[in-house]
Amino acid sequence: PIRTAFVIGLAGVLGVIVAAPLVTYVNPEVLRWLLLLVVLYNVTMLWKTYRNESSSAPSVHFTPHDNKSTG
Repeated sequence: PIRTAFVIGLAGVLGVIVAAPLVTYVNPEVLRWLLLLVVLYNVTMLWKTYRNESSSAPSVHFTPHDNKSTG
């Protein structure tokens, strides 16, 4: 776990070092559209995963019971 966390952290730092100069040269309007595309892609993938997992999950049937005491 420690080694994995270290590798992920190092990759994140390197990613920022590589991306920072590129972001400063790109038009903010292009960045906005790129961000929108990334968000839409993530929403689509999350929805697809949700649909796949919910269809493979066992169905639970709930039947309410009347808990009133008859008196």
